[in-house]
Amino acid sequence: DAVRLFVADSAALADAAAQKYGLTRIEEYRIFSYLGSEAPATENPKLQIGAPAPEDDLSVFHFLCSEDDRKELEHDIREGRFFVGHDAEGNLVGCCGINPDTSLGMLEILPAFRRMGYAEALEGYTVRQILAMGLIPNGQVAPDNAASAALQRKLGMTEGGRLWFVWP
Repeated sequence: DAVRLFVADSAALADAAAQKYGLTRIEEYRIFSYLGSEAPATENPKLQIGAPAPEDDLSVFHFLCSEDDRKELEHDIREGRFFVGHDAEGNLVGCCGINPDTSLGMLEILPAFRRMGYAEALEGYTVRQILAMGLIPNGQVAPDNAASAALQRKLGMTEGGRLWFVWP
Protein backbone atom coordinates (compact mmCIF):
# COMPACT_ATOMS: atom_id res chain seq x y z
CA ASP A 1 0.00 0.00 0.00
CA ALA A 2 1.10 3.53 -0.76
CA VAL A 3 1.68 6.09 1.99
CA ARG A 4 -1.42 8.31 2.20
CA LEU A 5 -0.42 10.67 5.01
CA PHE A 6 2.64 11.40 7.08
CA VAL A 7 2.80 13.76 10.07
CA ALA A 8 6.12 15.25 11.15
CA ASP A 9 7.27 17.57 13.89
CA SER A 10 9.86 19.34 11.74
CA ALA A 11 10.08 20.70 8.21
CA ALA A 12 13.25 18.66 7.58
CA LEU A 13 11.53 15.38 8.48
CA ALA A 14 8.51 16.30 6.33
CA ASP A 15 10.81 17.03 3.38
CA ALA A 16 12.71 13.75 3.85
CA ALA A 17 9.49 11.70 3.97
CA ALA A 18 8.11 13.50 0.92
CA GLN A 19 11.25 12.67 -1.07
CA LYS A 20 11.43 9.05 0.09
CA TYR A 21 7.77 8.25 -0.63
CA GLY A 22 7.14 10.57 -3.56
CA LEU A 23 4.70 12.76 -1.62
CA THR A 24 4.10 16.21 -3.06
CA ARG A 25 1.90 18.22 -0.69
CA ILE A 26 3.40 19.53 2.56
CA GLU A 27 1.43 21.83 4.84
CA GLU A 28 2.57 23.36 8.12
CA TYR A 29 0.09 23.98 10.94
CA ARG A 30 0.12 25.59 14.37
CA ILE A 31 -1.55 23.25 16.86
CA PHE A 32 -4.08 24.49 19.43
CA SER A 33 -5.67 22.35 22.18
CA TYR A 34 -8.63 22.94 24.45
CA LEU A 35 -7.57 21.83 27.92
CA GLY A 36 -10.64 22.91 29.87
CA SER A 37 -13.01 20.33 31.33
CA GLU A 38 -16.08 22.44 30.57
CA ALA A 39 -16.93 23.62 27.08
CA PRO A 40 -16.61 27.34 26.37
CA ALA A 41 -19.83 29.35 26.70
CA THR A 42 -20.27 30.46 23.10
CA GLU A 43 -23.99 30.06 22.49
CA ASN A 44 -25.48 32.73 20.24
CA PRO A 45 -29.28 33.05 20.60
CA LYS A 46 -29.49 34.24 16.98
CA LEU A 47 -27.94 31.01 15.67
CA GLN A 48 -29.48 27.55 15.41
CA ILE A 49 -26.86 24.82 14.96
CA GLY A 50 -27.52 21.26 13.98
CA ALA A 51 -26.67 18.19 11.96
CA PRO A 52 -27.20 16.67 9.53
CA ALA A 53 -27.21 19.52 7.06
CA PRO A 54 -30.21 19.91 4.74
CA GLU A 55 -29.40 18.92 1.15
CA ASP A 56 -29.75 22.48 -0.17
CA ASP A 57 -27.18 23.67 2.36
CA LEU A 58 -24.71 21.03 1.24
CA SER A 59 -24.63 22.30 -2.33
CA VAL A 60 -23.18 25.58 -1.01
CA PHE A 61 -20.38 23.78 0.82
CA HIS A 62 -19.68 21.42 -2.08
CA PHE A 63 -19.12 24.51 -4.21
CA LEU A 64 -16.57 25.86 -1.70
CA CYS A 65 -14.61 22.57 -1.47
CA SER A 66 -11.99 20.89 -3.58
CA GLU A 67 -12.77 17.36 -4.81
CA ASP A 68 -10.71 15.77 -1.98
CA ASP A 69 -12.37 18.00 0.63
CA ARG A 70 -15.80 17.07 -0.80
CA LYS A 71 -15.10 13.38 -0.11
CA GLU A 72 -14.05 14.21 3.44
CA LEU A 73 -17.12 16.43 3.88
CA GLU A 74 -19.44 13.62 2.78
CA HIS A 75 -17.72 11.25 5.23
CA ASP A 76 -18.09 13.77 8.07
CA ILE A 77 -21.80 14.19 7.25
CA ARG A 78 -22.36 10.41 7.30
CA GLU A 79 -20.56 10.21 10.66
CA GLY A 80 -22.67 13.06 12.13
CA ARG A 81 -19.60 15.31 12.44
CA PHE A 82 -20.65 18.22 10.23
CA PHE A 83 -22.79 21.04 11.63
CA VAL A 84 -24.50 23.99 10.00
CA GLY A 85 -25.81 27.20 11.48
CA HIS A 86 -28.89 29.18 10.47
CA ASP A 87 -29.87 32.62 11.70
CA ALA A 88 -33.28 33.48 13.18
CA GLU A 89 -34.70 34.03 9.67
CA GLY A 90 -33.54 30.58 8.52
CA ASN A 91 -30.64 31.84 6.40
CA LEU A 92 -27.64 29.58 6.10
CA VAL A 93 -24.80 31.28 8.02
CA GLY A 94 -21.95 28.76 7.96
CA CYS A 95 -20.61 25.40 9.00
CA CYS A 96 -18.06 23.65 11.14
CA GLY A 97 -17.12 20.02 11.48
CA ILE A 98 -14.92 17.44 13.10
CA ASN A 99 -12.13 16.05 10.92
CA PRO A 100 -11.50 12.29 10.79
CA ASP A 101 -8.54 12.83 13.14
CA THR A 102 -11.04 14.49 15.58
CA SER A 103 -9.60 17.99 15.14
CA LEU A 104 -11.82 21.00 14.50
CA GLY A 105 -12.45 21.23 10.79
CA MET A 106 -13.88 23.26 7.94
CA LEU A 107 -15.09 26.36 9.71
CA GLU A 108 -16.72 28.49 7.03
CA ILE A 109 -18.88 31.55 7.59
CA LEU A 110 -20.57 32.89 4.47
CA PRO A 111 -19.46 36.45 3.63
CA ALA A 112 -22.73 38.22 4.51
CA PHE A 113 -22.58 36.81 8.06
CA ARG A 114 -18.97 37.43 9.04
CA ARG A 115 -18.02 39.50 12.10
CA MET A 116 -21.28 38.68 13.91
CA GLY A 117 -19.95 36.12 16.42
CA TYR A 118 -21.17 33.14 14.41
CA ALA A 119 -17.69 31.61 13.95
CA GLU A 120 -17.19 31.55 17.72
CA ALA A 121 -20.61 29.97 18.25
CA LEU A 122 -20.09 27.28 15.58
CA GLU A 123 -16.59 26.40 16.72
CA GLY A 124 -17.66 26.42 20.39
CA TYR A 125 -20.50 24.02 19.50
CA THR A 126 -18.00 21.75 17.78
CA VAL A 127 -15.69 21.86 20.82
CA ARG A 128 -18.65 20.69 22.94
CA GLN A 129 -19.29 17.81 20.51
CA ILE A 130 -15.64 16.70 20.68
CA LEU A 131 -15.68 16.88 24.49
CA ALA A 132 -18.87 14.78 24.49
CA MET A 133 -16.94 12.15 22.50
CA GLY A 134 -14.46 11.98 25.41
CA LEU A 135 -11.68 13.60 23.39
CA ILE A 136 -9.50 16.69 23.77
CA PRO A 137 -10.53 19.28 21.18
CA ASN A 138 -7.69 20.52 19.02
CA GLY A 139 -7.27 22.69 15.99
CA GLN A 140 -4.76 23.00 13.20
CA VAL A 141 -4.18 26.55 11.95
CA ALA A 142 -2.08 27.61 8.99
CA PRO A 143 0.84 29.79 10.15
CA ASP A 144 -0.45 32.88 8.32
CA ASN A 145 -4.09 32.56 9.45
CA ALA A 146 -4.16 35.17 12.21
CA ALA A 147 -7.98 35.24 12.37
CA SER A 148 -8.24 31.51 13.08
CA ALA A 149 -5.45 31.68 15.65
CA ALA A 150 -7.26 34.56 17.40
CA LEU A 151 -10.52 32.57 17.39
CA GLN A 152 -8.79 29.53 18.90
CA ARG A 153 -7.40 31.71 21.68
CA LYS A 154 -10.80 33.37 22.24
CA LEU A 155 -12.27 29.89 22.77
CA GLY A 156 -9.66 29.27 25.47
CA MET A 157 -7.43 27.01 23.42
CA THR A 158 -3.71 26.82 24.13
CA GLU A 159 -1.18 27.03 21.33
CA GLY A 160 1.39 24.25 21.27
CA GLY A 161 3.98 23.41 18.66
CA ARG A 162 3.78 22.96 14.93
CA LEU A 163 3.18 19.92 12.79
CA TRP A 164 3.76 19.25 9.10
CA PHE A 165 1.26 17.11 7.20
CA VAL A 166 2.53 15.39 4.06
CA TRP A 167 0.22 13.91 1.38
CA PRO A 168 0.55 12.48 -2.13
